[in-house]
Amino acid sequence: MERLTTNSGPSIIQKGSGYILSWPTHGVEARVSRLRETTMQHIAEVSIRLNGEGVTRSVFNLLSESGRTDMWRKLKRRRSPDHYPDLDWEKIVEELAAVVLDSVREGDPEQVLGDLSTHRPVTFLVKPFLIDREPNMIWADAGSGKSLFALFLGVLLDTGYIDTDLKMTVQPDEENKRVLYLDWETKFDRVADRCKRIHNGLDLAEKSNIIYRRCTQPLVHDADRYLDLIDRYKVGLIIIDSMGLACPGLEEADPVNQFFRTLSWMDRTSLIVSHPTKAGQLFGSNYVFANLRNIWQLKRSPGMPRTIDVSMFHRKVNDAPRMSAVGWNIDFSDDQITFVRKDVYDTDDRTSLSIPELVFSVVTKEGPLERDGLAEIIADIQSVDVDKIRGAVMTAVSRHKSSQRLFEENGYIQVATGNERDS
Repeated sequence: MERLTTNSGPSIIQKGSGYILSWPTHGVEARVSRLRETTMQHIAEVSIRLNGEGVTRSVFNLLSESGRTDMWRKLKRRRSPDHYPDLDWEKIVEELAAVVLDSVREGDPEQVLGDLSTHRPVTFLVKPFLIDREPNMIWADAGSGKSLFALFLGVLLDTGYIDTDLKMTVQPDEENKRVLYLDWETKFDRVADRCKRIHNGLDLAEKSNIIYRRCTQPLVHDADRYLDLIDRYKVGLIIIDSMGLACPGLEEADPVNQFFRTLSWMDRTSLIVSHPTKAGQLFGSNYVFANLRNIWQLKRSPGMPRTIDVSMFHRKVNDAPRMSAVGWNIDFSDDQITFVRKDVYDTDDRTSLSIPELVFSVVTKEGPLERDGLAEIIADIQSVDVDKIRGAVMTAVSRHKSSQRLFEENGYIQVATGNERDS
C-alpha cells in the first residue's frame, strides 16, 4: 500500500488496482477502480460512502464535465443538502477527478543514476529459477513436467522449505509471501491434488496457502482483478500457466509487449510457463525473449511409468551469471510426488550440455584425464569428429583452470578440491 501526497483536497491511497480517497471531516470515502484511459476519456468505477454507508456506485468519465455534473447531482439527490448542509458534493466530485487523474499521470518519479551509492546484485526468490520482481520463464514440450515444476517452486516459496539436498536457496519477500497461481490450462482439483502430493513428498504436514484462480480471459483483460488479489493476499510470486492462453497473439509484437507491461505494472516476481513451436523453439515473437529476464528450458528423458528425469538448461539471464544445467528425478506415487536433484550428465539429455559443462562433468565423473582423452570422450558423447570440438574443449579447460574449478598436474586434468560435483 502506497500513500500518495497531495497539496490540497482529500488524502489518497493506492490500493490494488485503484485508489481510496477520503474527506475525514465530512465522513466521505471514495473507492476508485477499473480505470481505463483513451485520448478523450478516462473512465472509472467510483463507489461513494458517507459515514460508512453506501451512497452510489457509478461509472463515469473523469475528464467529462457533464459526467462529473451528473455524478454530483446524483449524490445531492441521494444525500440532500437539506439534511447535510456542510456537504459540497460538487466540490468533492471535482476534487476526486482532479486528484485521481494527477495520481495516475504522475507515474514513477525521475531519478539520478549517480545517486545509487552501492552495488545492488540481482536477488532471487528461489535461486536460480526466480529473479525477484522480474518475469521468469520455464518452457518445454507438452507433458514434460513444466507446470509441475512451477508448482514445486511455488510450494517451496509458500512454505519457506529449505533442504540443502535440493541445492537451491529460498528467500521469500517478507512483506509479500503468498503465491498466486493463475491457471488457463488445468482445473482446481488437479492442481490442488498435485500440490498436496508435492507436500507429502517434502514431508510437509501443513496445508498449502497458494491462492488459485481458474482463468478464461487474457491477462491484460483481468489485470485489475489480479492486482486486487495481489494486494489482498500480499502476493510475492505470480505463476502464469500458460502464456499461450494468457496472451493471445504471441507471434505479434503489440499483444506480447502489452502482456509484459501488465506484469511490470503488477510489480511482482512472475513465473511464466510456455510451450515450443513445432520447430522446437520458444513460442512467440522475438519480444517474448526480449522482455524476459530469466529463461529456463526443460527437457524430459524417457522414464519408467512412475519416475521421470528432467533436465533444465539456462537460456537467458540479465545482470547475473548464466547457470549450469540442472537435473531432477521426479518420482510419482499414489499419494506423493518427490523431487531429487540429479546430475544432467547422468540423464539421456547429457548430449544437450554445453562443451564447458561437459568438460567439467566428464572430468568429475571419469577423471583425472589427459587432454586428448577428454576431447575423445566428449566427441563420442556428441557423436562428432574429435577434431571439430578439440579447440572448444581446450578453451573450456583453460577457462575452468582460470576459475580454479579444474587444475592440471603431470599432464592430467583434475577437479580442484572443493569443486567436486555431487551426483
